[in-house]
Amino acid sequence: MILTVNAGSSSVKYALYDKEKLVDSGVPDAIGHRVVHGGALYTKSVLIDDEVLKNLKRLSKLAPLHNGPAIELIEECQKKYDVPQVAVFDTAYFRQMPAVSRFYAISPKYGIERFGFHGISHSYLWKQYLAQTGNASGKIITLHLGSGCSAAAIDSGRPIDTSMGYTPNEGLVMATRSGNIDPQVVETITLEQLNRESGLLGLSGLSDDMRELLKVYETNERARFAVDLFCYRIVHYIGAYTAILGQVDAIVFSGGIGENSPEIRGIVTKQLHTPPPILVIPTNENLEIARETERLINSGS
Repeated sequence: MILTVNAGSSSVKYALYDKEKLVDSGVPDAIGHRVVHGGALYTKSVLIDDEVLKNLKRLSKLAPLHNGPAIELIEECQKKYDVPQVAVFDTAYFRQMPAVSRFYAISPKYGIERFGFHGISHSYLWKQYLAQTGNASGKIITLHLGSGCSAAAIDSGRPIDTSMGYTPNEGLVMATRSGNIDPQVVETITLEQLNRESGLLGLSGLSDDMRELLKVYETNERARFAVDLFCYRIVHYIGAYTAILGQVDAIVFSGGIGENSPEIRGIVTKQLHTPPPILVIPTNENLEIARETERLINSGS
């Protein structure tokens, strides 16, 4: 029995699995936690001990909307359950990226690199694409679109590039996060504003909820601009990743917006001159966490 705890930027999801089957009740043998930022220190899932917890706290400043809540939940679970607990990192999947997409054009002496996030989701989406198509050499673009948004270029299961970078604020427009921005902007506005007052909320002045913005898309100019910029940034990344991959066998939409908004999928695909097959695959980070937790517990490493 594996209990999974998934602390996102706007929600917390729990699930209990018995041999990958979702169940309603039972006693967990282990607990798997989604931890967004593992930094350069953690390149794969690890058993949580005092040293790991201390390191996660030091990394919290790099993912302020995520790591803090995850650590609180880990500590609560430690109080209530005397079972092994595992940290499954969103950044681990993207440690496989080529160096040219993993590093910025700055001196390595600063120790700053592109870690990538939503790796649990993008890894799951690749596996689901493979299960559906059997195309082990497939080249796909996966789009995790929700409160947090990211894109990934994947070739034969290996991530080639992704939109998020040193922190989860790089890349696509998100609910309250700005995405790509000139670094000197931080001389004018704060990191707090870029993380919590930007994105769809900052652009529209109305809401960070895509559903609310789509309701007034035709009548409210700021809402329409927020949606259009959101979609433009997605198209921008699809174009870049198409060039990097050379060909694209499928574009996979996922996440709360990607799965549930045909309007957004329509706006995006309409701007693609010759779109490849479009797939909608509901992501299941909890199942991926359960699989990785069980693998680690069984292997002991």
